[in-house]
Amino acid sequence: MTLIKRSLAAGLGAVLAAFTVAAPADASARRIEDLGIPLEDVLLIGGVVAAGPGGETVLWGASSGDPAHLNAVDPATGAEKARYDLPGAGGSWALEATPDGSVYAGTYGDGRLYRWKDGGGITDLGRPLASENFIWSVAAGEGATIYGGTSPGGRLFAYDPATGVRDYGRLSPSHAYVRSVAYADGKIYAGTEAPAAVFEIDAVSGAARQLPVPDGLDPAGKWAYDVNVAAGHLYVRYGGASPGPLHVWDIAAGRWSDVLQSAHGLDVSPPTRTAPFTWSGTASSSATTRRRRPPRERGCRSRAASPTPAASAGRSWACRTIRARASSACSGAA
Repeated sequence: MTLIKRSLAAGLGAVLAAFTVAAPADASARRIEDLGIPLEDVLLIGGVVAAGPGGETVLWGASSGDPAHLNAVDPATGAEKARYDLPGAGGSWALEATPDGSVYAGTYGDGRLYRWKDGGGITDLGRPLASENFIWSVAAGEGATIYGGTSPGGRLFAYDPATGVRDYGRLSPSHAYVRSVAYADGKIYAGTEAPAAVFEIDAVSGAARQLPVPDGLDPAGKWAYDVNVAAGHLYVRYGGASPGPLHVWDIAAGRWSDVLQSAHGLDVSPPTRTAPFTWSGTASSSATTRRRRPPRERGCRSRAASPTPAASAGRSWACRTIRARASSACSGAA
């Protein structure tokens, strides 16, 4: 029995010795190596076509990062024309150019507003509203004035370099987002999250009223996206991330006058001589109906969903790309 125990002990000793020999002589050789970040994602959401450095037309875009950047790109070649840091910002959904030549960026992360001027570079205007950390949308007013919508307080503000910031307050006690903003003829238009609501605000007095919901539309679960004004009409897309109906409000008549089915995009283009019609979206089972408007009311929808093949055969869908918007031209004459 003693011999068996001695044999077992010797065997165990040999095994332990083998493991000891196999182990690294230097324990510090065992380490974790940092291989870096395998994949990075840069968002480029907010953008506008406007004059850039030297007055040359460029594509302005805000790229996410730490910090975010405001970039100017040549639309013909893709070459970078300028790049500016946006310190304190994580990115931007909200870029707009004003009639005086300024380009504004409303950002997220800290809810800061930035202004670019040719020859003056970028200016950090700080947080227009101390309670808000996300500027979702900005719209050009008169001169150098910009209007913006925010969260989490669902507020609307204006910034004028001559007078500073004006807080229009919270538009609705039941909404936390002013998601989309437009301006025309002294009125500000603002869309909210679900249940979708659209407000018209007098830019001078601040008086606000909520527009009625289009007939037959249930606002529950829908947001008021893509709020735009062109040629006397207000455009609002009700829905979510997927294509949805783009309703048209006749401002002078004070009523919903039309709808474009299955729209999903960025902006309604300004009226131009080369855009001979707007898509009214009076959809049937075979085609989308076109409705001609007088020249002063012409405009077209950027990045709207294409009509049916029967309607689009033999031509390109109007305002399909940002380059079409850059040249203020839409293809596809009737």
